[in-house]
Amino acid sequence: MSETVLVGAGGHARVVLTTLRLNGVRVVGIYDDVSRGDQEYILGVPVVGGLHQVPTDANVILACGDIASRANFAERFANQLDLTPIIHPSAILEAGIILGDYVQIMGGTVINAGAQIGRGTLINTGAVIEHEAVVGEFCHVSINAVLCGRAKLGDRCFLGAGAVVRDCVSIAAGVTVGINGAVTRDIIEAGIYAGVPARKIK
Repeated sequence: MSETVLVGAGGHARVVLTTLRLNGVRVVGIYDDVSRGDQEYILGVPVVGGLHQVPTDANVILACGDIASRANFAERFANQLDLTPIIHPSAILEAGIILGDYVQIMGGTVINAGAQIGRGTLINTGAVIEHEAVVGEFCHVSINAVLCGRAKLGDRCFLGAGAVVRDCVSIAAGVTVGINGAVTRDIIEAGIYAGVPARKIK
């Protein structure tokens, strides 16, 4: 049986590692190309080396929050990725939801009836995805962000901590919504949006 390793040794690795342990999954090593200085362990698990050193027979789990890195790692390790969604035991998942491959659902989140979460997406601590909302691939819905009922989030979007998307609103791919931003109408162009209501700033 293949051993499980994480790719990515930043802060999100701690959250993923804790969630995996709560689900009875043992991680034997962590790999990252970014130097961590003298840090050799994360929560007792060794940071073994760079990404080129990941064993070819290892079971790989993404452990980075950055959208571009998640997508790049998923492509690089496509043949080794564990496709099973990672779900914190405290998360609430209601009936009729659809979860894509290697989705990560962190502690205290709520995914309500009929919601859809795309491949590689991270739903972070305390976020709420309401009924029939749709989240695209490789998105990051940050801490305490809320996607209201039937709202749609395009691929590779980032919702900052506390951001809210109004019900039935659609957001194009490649959009970043800043901390506590409130999206009250459709966003049709990629970019960075902030404020209440959210407006394009870059």
